[in-house]
Amino acid sequence: MRFLPIDPGIYTVEVVLTFSAVPSLTDFPLQDTKVPKYEGYLLPGFPFFLTVQGNNPSRETQLPYCTFDQLTTTNNHISPFINARWKLIDSIRSSTHTKTVPGDDTIQLAAYQQSFHGLGLRFSYERTDCRIVGVPDSKFHPIEDCIASLSKPLHIILIGDSVMRLQRSVLEGWMKQMIESGQAKITFYELYGGTLRSERLSGPKISTISQEQASSNEQKIVLFNSGLHDIHRLCGDEWKDDRSSYLNDLELQQSCVDMYQVALDTLFTNVLQIAEVDLFVFQTTTAGWPKYGNYGVAWSPIDGQGLPLDAGFVDRFNLIAIDYISKMKQGGAYSNLHIMDGYWVSLPRPDNREISKKADIGKKLSHPGHEVTYAMVLFFSMMVLQTMCPALLHA
Repeated sequence: MRFLPIDPGIYTVEVVLTFSAVPSLTDFPLQDTKVPKYEGYLLPGFPFFLTVQGNNPSRETQLPYCTFDQLTTTNNHISPFINARWKLIDSIRSSTHTKTVPGDDTIQLAAYQQSFHGLGLRFSYERTDCRIVGVPDSKFHPIEDCIASLSKPLHIILIGDSVMRLQRSVLEGWMKQMIESGQAKITFYELYGGTLRSERLSGPKISTISQEQASSNEQKIVLFNSGLHDIHRLCGDEWKDDRSSYLNDLELQQSCVDMYQVALDTLFTNVLQIAEVDLFVFQTTTAGWPKYGNYGVAWSPIDGQGLPLDAGFVDRFNLIAIDYISKMKQGGAYSNLHIMDGYWVSLPRPDNREISKKADIGKKLSHPGHEVTYAMVLFFSMMVLQTMCPALLHA
């Protein structure tokens, strides 16, 4: 085990050992077998404090903007390792804190969502090798400038689960003026229940999206994902009866790995038929159901965490999707299809989960919080800029 701190400061190091008698991934959904549970224990000698000396450099202002290759990959694994980290940028109790949200001293939902309340520690996901354009400010409006320079309105098509819905909310906030003026448009298809359930039973039907989005009077970018709902619905023991409503008898005998391959076939075959798209981006699935940080929130502390509700399970399915795409792109095919990380940016933040008005536990366990969602939208926005308006980043 190695610790590779990048920034100077005081670190609290905790190591938790998690284990379970896990059957093969291809054994899921389990047939007449008790679902295995995960357990976790803090190892002896932890936590301990680590002090790293050095100068604290300014926040990556001198780094070049991230290139397309730095933002995407077609390799079999997307792990930033030492290329990125979550960096503390503001402590509410610090003398250097500057209020940026109205009513900091009053209890409000937005302040909790943006980490002004609670622990009062705010983080930013920053790379060590390049920088990403942030939210438009009074000095530099890259997204707005880009959209305004296009010859046709920009249409962003989002296809995915409820995590994508959170990303849509952030994008709509950033692009509000452009949307109101008709220069931009966002369409969201929520695949509630997973790809196959949406296509065959509940809708929206993925097979009709290409017909619905056939307009040639706009410039289109597609961000899509197939993940948390597919994993839970296809692998989870509690969804056995529901699966019989949209899978045939032969499919019900298949492993959820096999059925996820079918789901990927359905998703990619139909999404890639959308005409005249400048950029297709597949987002890897976020690290839902973290074991450490939320344990005891949705299940009794005396019980283990039942599979497949585990962030490690998500990683295995991400590898399947990445391998699927890599094979598609062999020989230079689908040059406008790329992969964007949603897993590694969310994995280190079990503390940053969605906060809703009703304190919904399911959302807390399944959805990333504002800081993580914000970071993913930044990745995507940077990819939009590099595709549509690269000259703006080099002006």
